[in-house]
Amino acid sequence: MPYKDFWLTQKTGFEVEENKPAGFSVQLNTYHTIAISLLPVSVFKYSNDNLTVIVEPTSGILRAAWARPLLTANLIDSYYHLLQEAEANGYCRFWHLDLRTRIWPAATFMSWLSETYAPLATQRLGGPVYAACWVAAQHQPKVEDAVTTAMLVRVSAAGLYLAFFENEPAARAWLLEQQVRDAAAS
Repeated sequence: MPYKDFWLTQKTGFEVEENKPAGFSVQLNTYHTIAISLLPVSVFKYSNDNLTVIVEPTSGILRAAWARPLLTANLIDSYYHLLQEAEANGYCRFWHLDLRTRIWPAATFMSWLSETYAPLATQRLGGPVYAACWVAAQHQPKVEDAVTTAMLVRVSAAGLYLAFFENEPAARAWLLEQQVRDAAAS
């Protein structure tokens, strides 16, 4: 089955154009263009100026990309939108988060993520949540620092499992592996 490529461009609404070249990734530019290849089938679900969410019904993966760096309050709001989309789409617990355009979050956000969001997400979605975080090379030192390591321990204890990757294929492969392990454990 060949890829079916669509480009959605946010102007006054969304226009759909077929057959433009696209990879399997969500790609945002200054015009908020989203390239979607429909193998596996992707469904555009939510977008605002800060966050775009796409759901892959065949793989059960929720993909999210931030259009730009956000202040902590706006970043927190975007995570609540992400959780709402996960609930609305079959309580999806496998997330591919494209963090490349974001600045590394402040300690306030890390604390909120571990103390408030992780327990809330796992409770509302009915089980552990697995998030493959696609980061830019400049984020790597922060991924490996003591603050992030401590946050990872805390969110894992609440059932939110984060893993960081420098490329999309590795992030996707990890998510698919977690789906298999989660199904085997059920």
